[in-house]
Amino acid sequence: MISLRAKVVLLVSLMTSGCVWFQTIPAESVGCDPDLVGLWETTEDNERERIDIPSDCVIRDPKDPDSSETLKFRTFELDGVRYAAIEAGGPRKPGMQNRDSVGDWPQDRVMLFRYRIDGTRLSYWSADINAALKIDRDDIVVHTTVEDLDGNPVSADVVRKLEPPYVDDVYLTGSRQALAAVLREHSNALFSELDPKKATVLFRVETEAHP
Repeated sequence: MISLRAKVVLLVSLMTSGCVWFQTIPAESVGCDPDLVGLWETTEDNERERIDIPSDCVIRDPKDPDSSETLKFRTFELDGVRYAAIEAGGPRKPGMQNRDSVGDWPQDRVMLFRYRIDGTRLSYWSADINAALKIDRDDIVVHTTVEDLDGNPVSADVVRKLEPPYVDDVYLTGSRQALAAVLREHSNALFSELDPKKATVLFRVETEAHP
């Protein structure tokens, strides 16, 4: 049985391949955006899914509300742009390092999403791996791991022959201030220039009552 965390992460990562992780949330002040509170659903009839977001941004399984298994996210704004952050919830042991080595990736690293609300429509974008690989700052280190389908490290010789190199995850490390600077300078590029075709779209379910 797939876990609650896996279900939600699969939904919020819809149509993406690989993840971009950040060492920490690049903002001093975080919370739970009240505009997100309520019931949302996808638009695909054959795979319609719903997410009920409570006022504390801690998503629980509606079939087992007393379960300790939850998924917590936080929201923040940077220069008027809205972001959501989800913790990994577990360490990652990278395989062959393509750009740099950081050892085990810590469980408190976060995945960021940029989102926009237009009426009853919620659009959000995950960070693009290729854009993350291009970040070149003295105060940011870009870490990657390359693995085969079985999770085994791929040799550097194989990776170098791939154009562009196939990378399944990217991890950006640096201070909170440096990561905030990355968002200020590269947000549009990182989040696919807010291309509507690359957004995951949810619609608010207006008929449901929420506390």
